[in-house]
Amino acid sequence: MAKLNYCPNCGEPVKENYTVCPACGESLQDTQNLEETDPFEQNISGSNQQNFQPTPPEENTFGWAVLGFLIPVVGLVLYLVWQTERPQVAKSAGTGALTSVVISILAVMFLASMAGAAA
Repeated sequence: MAKLNYCPNCGEPVKENYTVCPACGESLQDTQNLEETDPFEQNISGSNQQNFQPTPPEENTFGWAVLGFLIPVVGLVLYLVWQTERPQVAKSAGTGALTSVVISILAVMFLASMAGAAA
């Protein structure tokens, strides 16, 4: 049975006699340094984790909620634009816009009922 190694490019298991990784297509001809241990079982300080960058915490979202509340169209646009890039800020701006629209509708209904009662 062939010895099982791991591709240095993608970490998939490859047999010792393979010349190309079946998963990523990386040439294994020149690589004398095939990983003999599973790279995904290494600790975080291992060489395969060098590209890991933690996500920075998002800034205060209250200001974006206020902006969305005061100008609902801007809040909606910010929500749609930042949905994937800045989800917490997007949610805050969208919530402010939605709250503004709901309060506006309730205010119009209240004023309409007061005008109807006065007539």
